[in-house]
Amino acid sequence: MRGGPGRLRRHRRDGGRGRAGRLAETSLQSRRAADELIGDLLFHGVHHVYCLHPTFQWNLMFDSGERILARWMDPTDRVPRYPREVDRAFFAGEPVAIVGTPDKIEEFRRFLGKIGRAEVDVRVTPGGCFWVTAPDLDLLRRIGFRISGA
Repeated sequence: MRGGPGRLRRHRRDGGRGRAGRLAETSLQSRRAADELIGDLLFHGVHHVYCLHPTFQWNLMFDSGERILARWMDPTDRVPRYPREVDRAFFAGEPVAIVGTPDKIEEFRRFLGKIGRAEVDVRVTPGGCFWVTAPDLDLLRRIGFRISGA
């Protein structure tokens, strides 16, 4: 038998879900959290975001059907038009936001306190994703975003 009896004991301890089941459950929770974030952003007219996680940007764009365009810290990207579009929206005064995943919210709040920006309004969805509306150029730069055209 492949994996031996230890494998069966692990299977029983995790309720029969196994690693794949736990990953699927986590993935589903993450998907719901992202859907909540997308809904909040669209409700508030935000279609361009600065993303605090390099792969979350792609999830947001895909899951929103590109109704939300996202970019990460570095403006050099696989699809160069995305960072340009987000920066263009920022400089045009269109609604933009900084977005993050549930695992980064406490770190982000500590960072805001450390740089003297604890007053920044961090909105949190029920699933734990968070977003900051109307970031200023100083905040974006202090976080580490390299803004094209700045």
